[in-house]
Amino acid sequence: MFCMSCGTELPEEAKFCWKCGQAVNRAAMAAPQTPFESCTLQACYELNPKSTGGFYCDRWWEARLEGEGQAGSSVLVKSSVVALSGLSLVEKATRNPGRAARARFASDWEAAYRQVIEGLLAQGWEPQAVDREGHATALRRPRGSREPER
Repeated sequence: MFCMSCGTELPEEAKFCWKCGQAVNRAAMAAPQTPFESCTLQACYELNPKSTGGFYCDRWWEARLEGEGQAGSSVLVKSSVVALSGLSLVEKATRNPGRAARARFASDWEAAYRQVIEGLLAQGWEPQAVDREGHATALRRPRGSREPER
C-alpha cells in the first residue's frame, strides 16, 4: 500500500505515513484509481424563439468533465453560441435559409468546435473517440493534470 499524499510505500498495518505524517485513508486506497480523467465533448442546442424566423436553435459545443462518484458533471469549456444569421426577408418568411446562410452557419459551427478543442488540447486533453464528422467526442488526460496558469 502507498501513501495517497506522498506516494511512499507503507506496511499494510500503517495508520500514518512515516514520511509525511498523513493519516492513511483506507477507504480511498480500497477504491481503484484510474490513471486518467475523462471528458465528453457534445453539441448542445436550445430553441430560441427570438432567433431569426422564430424557429431556429442556438447551438454551442460544451466539454464536460465526467464525474466519478458525483451527481452529474461539470462544464470545462463552452464555445460561443452559433445561430443562423443574415437571412433575407424571403428566407425568414419561408423559414428556409439559403445556401449562403447555411454555409455561414457551417463555418461558424466548425470555428466554435475548434475554439473548444484547442482549449482542451492546451489543457493536456487527448482525443479518444470521434464521431462520423471527425469531431472528437471523448477525451482523456492523466489524472492530476492541471489547467496551465494564465
